[in-house]
Amino acid sequence: MTSIDSPLRSAESGSVDGSLGAIFSAGRSGSTWLGSVVSSHPDIDYRFEPILRLRETPAFAELERELRHPTRALEVGDFFAALQGADPRVVKPPFLHAGEPGLRPAARGVLWAAARSSSKLSDRFARGLAAEPGANIVFKEVDRLYALNAVVQLPQISLVYLMRHPVAVVASHLKGSGLGLMPEGLAESLINTLADHAELAHYLDRIDTLSSAQVEALLWRARTERSLAAVETCPSSTVVFYEGLIAEPFIGAELALNALGFDMCDATRQFVATTVSGASRWRRLSYGELPVNSYFTVFRTPRPSDWRAAAEPELIAQVLDIVESSPAYERGMASGHWGA
Repeated sequence: MTSIDSPLRSAESGSVDGSLGAIFSAGRSGSTWLGSVVSSHPDIDYRFEPILRLRETPAFAELERELRHPTRALEVGDFFAALQGADPRVVKPPFLHAGEPGLRPAARGVLWAAARSSSKLSDRFARGLAAEPGANIVFKEVDRLYALNAVVQLPQISLVYLMRHPVAVVASHLKGSGLGLMPEGLAESLINTLADHAELAHYLDRIDTLSSAQVEALLWRARTERSLAAVETCPSSTVVFYEGLIAEPFIGAELALNALGFDMCDATRQFVATTVSGASRWRRLSYGELPVNSYFTVFRTPRPSDWRAAAEPELIAQVLDIVESSPAYERGMASGHWGA
């Protein structure tokens, strides 16, 4: 296994061996699937959106404050110390190889679901899945530009930034909103986002007339442009395209693992083969994922251009009208993964 050369320094215990990696993306870009693939590697302890989900816990409260309102230069050890815990909000199905002795993944999924509402079971869950000192930890976040800006200042952290075609992102958001599974308050988020984005600020004058697709497209453009600008300053970063991942999932998984400092392994090959074979109830149960809403499952049979057949022509036109002049969109098109 290839790992990051620079040792990590724990905020509490001095120098430790280990590595830290991060996956960032816009929401609905496939980062949950990619994170699960990374999690399948036996040498990695994976954390799902810890800065979002644990920002009010003691372990993350100080880190969150420093990320948003820095008073000092953050170090890798600040992240590492906060990420070692195994709260069930950030260590979630599918379960593969690590954790509570004697529990199969399906049983671990039951324990996970119960631990989310029971502090006693949560403690048991955490003991079974906590990362040891010197572990290799990878975490993923979506739409957390303030956190990404801090990560790119630390070249010891290997970074993967995942991009997906904006029409597919918008269509997925709208589907989730229709199911009541997406956060509300997008207009307020857009106002706050566009206020600092000179090229798009003119949309503020007609924000009440924008469709949901246009709001989502503007959020994608503003956030992705800023994220890419940050990523490009980081020598240890790699941009990966969702469409490339699912077109050749084994090659894509290996690319992502290599970017994070790891070699491909048999466990990951087996998991990738399983995830792209569809979401049967038995398959989800066998990995402890059954308690997860099927909208968020990582077991599916993805196709790179599903959105072209599923999205309404009006939605496609509205999104492309906003994003086609974006450097982020131009980069995606130049990659060859987004078609003509």
